[in-house]
Amino acid sequence: MSIELFGESGEAWFTEALKLENGIPSHDTFGNVFAAIDTGQFSECFSRWAADIAELGEGEMIAIDGKCLRGSLDKASGKAAIHMVSARATQNRLVLGQQKAGDKSNGITAIPKLASAEIDWLKERHPQWADLKSIVAVTARREERDKTTQETRYFISSMDACDPKRLGQIVRAHWGIENNLHWVLGHAFDEDAQRARAGHSAANMAVIRHIALNLVKSEKTAKVGVKNKRLKAGWDEDYLLKVVAGKPVKIKRKT
Repeated sequence: MSIELFGESGEAWFTEALKLENGIPSHDTFGNVFAAIDTGQFSECFSRWAADIAELGEGEMIAIDGKCLRGSLDKASGKAAIHMVSARATQNRLVLGQQKAGDKSNGITAIPKLASAEIDWLKERHPQWADLKSIVAVTARREERDKTTQETRYFISSMDACDPKRLGQIVRAHWGIENNLHWVLGHAFDEDAQRARAGHSAANMAVIRHIALNLVKSEKTAKVGVKNKRLKAGWDEDYLLKVVAGKPVKIKRKT
């Protein structure tokens, strides 16, 4: 409903900018389109576009992690919440790709409790991971007043396990996907409250949010956060076009 309302509120501008012939689509039309788009092909298109705009420097680290789209849970239809696995460049902070996963688990049910390069057993189970070289286990302790908590996270890596210092740097960079991607999607895009469920709409809207996030991140002139850039784009049509086009553009309105 909000997409339709936003379109209707700026109908004159959108009609001129997009050369619309039949006005703003209805709520049902938006829903039907997002439900019908093949998510795999849509994600592939996104990845190609992201590769064009991303400038990956030497030594760029790619962090991969999954996020549950809680709002996609549909108990009435017996549909479980879906998970989207995202790949993010840790230096330029752009999302490079994402894939819908049937389950957040990667299928590994038993992982050794050390950082280790002896992973022939894992390569046998997952031959598609041709560059896999090591498993890393990182234990973090948090002390707060008189309470101490401990959590161990496991990572698979294409790096050799003989350089724990470098692996530690990469793990810290990987945590950025939680703080700078998942948190932003939750805070600035209110992702957990999104209720799109029909067909492929939940996964496709996740791709749309990644597109919007990359566009907003790439726009550097407004010195505000992602949430305020989104608000500015909603209020200022010239800024919206600048974000979408990647440069200042003026729309000449008919008189």
